[in-house]
Amino acid sequence: MQADRYNKASLIEEELLLLPGVVGISYNPRITIFVESEEYVDAVPHVVAKIPVEVKVIGRVYILGYGASIDRTKRVRPLVGGISVGNPQITAGTLAVVIEQERDVFALSNAHVFAMKIEDHCVKFLDMREPVPIIQPGRVDGGTLNDKIGVLHTYWPIEFNNPKAKNYLDAAVALLDAGVSYYNRGILTNGTITEIDITPVDVNNGDIIAKSGRTTGYTQGAVICSSAVIKVGFCRDIWAVFRDCIIVENGKFCRPGDSGSVCIKDGKFVGLLFAGSPVVGVICKAKYMIAQQPPPPPPPSPAGAYALLGALGAISSEYILRLLTEKIKERMKRLKE
Repeated sequence: MQADRYNKASLIEEELLLLPGVVGISYNPRITIFVESEEYVDAVPHVVAKIPVEVKVIGRVYILGYGASIDRTKRVRPLVGGISVGNPQITAGTLAVVIEQERDVFALSNAHVFAMKIEDHCVKFLDMREPVPIIQPGRVDGGTLNDKIGVLHTYWPIEFNNPKAKNYLDAAVALLDAGVSYYNRGILTNGTITEIDITPVDVNNGDIIAKSGRTTGYTQGAVICSSAVIKVGFCRDIWAVFRDCIIVENGKFCRPGDSGSVCIKDGKFVGLLFAGSPVVGVICKAKYMIAQQPPPPPPPSPAGAYALLGALGAISSEYILRLLTEKIKERMKRLKE
């Protein structure tokens, strides 16, 4: 009976994600709605499908790819996970890890670190008709094309501004140039280099996980939700819904520039940090990367753009709110029947 109610609750997930202030939903272990601030706590349903709903304030969630020059920002050879990296059209993110695979050597980070260009009103995947260079350190840390370590190989696409989108990963892979030295599966920890096991591992609420990032270095945090649907802002008017994310408490766990950080539990691969707020960090799970080979390089796009403005951009926010409120009331009435 309880499972049926949870299934019914998931039917209005898309409508909830479009409500102002709502940034995520979890069903583990109870229904939880994550909101930006206290002002939205009373504006969301507190009962869904006859199940009490917990409302948590976690702040607005954004990608963490762009930070000021702080730590781990120098040119580092051999390459190791936890240092500044990026394509020349962003500031800087974090190199997750370098992995040998048969005859090739790949570097892993977020798609918004390796494969995207973000401007004021527009999110674009870079045009791959020409090789996209990856540099270490990233541009904001003084990196130039003289610091090129490889080229973008592929990325997992992201669908924007659609609450029904099935995004599970913000991830991309670069192919290292011949002659670039590296530590295979190595990450910077507390003053040492540790080799990680890339076997994906699941986590539970309360588990302590660690990450190695460009800005805040090697830090640890507690899992507050092992599976959540989160709406992540990329720039003004551009957002994407990610599913089955891990939410970690953010005291000093992450800051801007840490996007791409590898996250581990007991030395095993949990996932990639890719977003956060002052209250939480958000991780996409390693199992979605390891379960399959990286997708083939996407076909070049002349525009290279996935989104300019939201599909609802031309409609007034008051109308949207009224329409969604009516739809949710109607759906909830049916769920109670």
